[in-house]
Amino acid sequence: MRWGRGKRGPVALLQEVFPGVIKLRRCTMRWKALFVVCGLAVLSLWAVPRAGAGVSLDRGKKVYRSLCVNCHGWKGEGDGPGARIRGIRAGDLSNRAYMSLLSDQELYDRIAYGQEMFPFIQMPGWKERLSPDEIRDVVAYIRLLEKDKGPLEGPTPQERERRYREDPLEKGHLLYMKYCSNCHGEKGDGRGWAAEKLEHRPADFTDHSVMDGLNRWDIINYIKGRAAPEGERYMPEFGALDEEMIDSIVNYVEAIRRGETGARSTGGDGPEADEEDTGLDWLPDWLD
Repeated sequence: MRWGRGKRGPVALLQEVFPGVIKLRRCTMRWKALFVVCGLAVLSLWAVPRAGAGVSLDRGKKVYRSLCVNCHGWKGEGDGPGARIRGIRAGDLSNRAYMSLLSDQELYDRIAYGQEMFPFIQMPGWKERLSPDEIRDVVAYIRLLEKDKGPLEGPTPQERERRYREDPLEKGHLLYMKYCSNCHGEKGDGRGWAAEKLEHRPADFTDHSVMDGLNRWDIINYIKGRAAPEGERYMPEFGALDEEMIDSIVNYVEAIRRGETGARSTGGDGPEADEEDTGLDWLPDWLD
């Protein structure tokens, strides 16, 4: 089969798209096949179009306000109440300096796969609920939320991913923020936003009079619900946590006890939203 002549095969098509790149008639079949593969790879970069290339901004806005606004906020600034309830503040999608470092395809993948592919963002993926076209619409709408907020302060997307892969405490920190900080506090001092409403104050991991009486297995047993008799447990059980996740959380709690957590962001993917009053006046009535 000679793709370069007669019928319009992939090579003929690529010759029209990339004229003059290579003289295909003088190439061997192996080189032709290689050129086809590379050309199709380049064409695939257009798989996630921007606004004006068949996307619906109205539909993107509707989906965003249905599924994203609770955490990322109406303007994409990461100030939605849901993010504070779940412990990890949502990223500021309106920060152009940060968002410019993410391609449309990268945004698409984050929305579609979430923490399944990008565990450092701790966000659910929506590929089971949204169609590819709807995800593209959301990407296009998010781009409209960007505005100039000056130079980027804080880590880039690439730095955040590298930190998660290379820093042994970063995974535990994110899991701690998600599952523990609401009660035990961001600093581990037992002063999380939910602690005010609890009859029994959560443990203060910075208090040596408390922590010196606990070893690693005691902490693991508390998390697993095995440390207190039935009816005397004041902490929920976390069925979503596997052994590796629990181990990471315990590593971080022990780092809090030693005062070795270092400076860490409390945000997910993107720059953090500005921290506001940490009182409970922002809670919905049904949680108050």
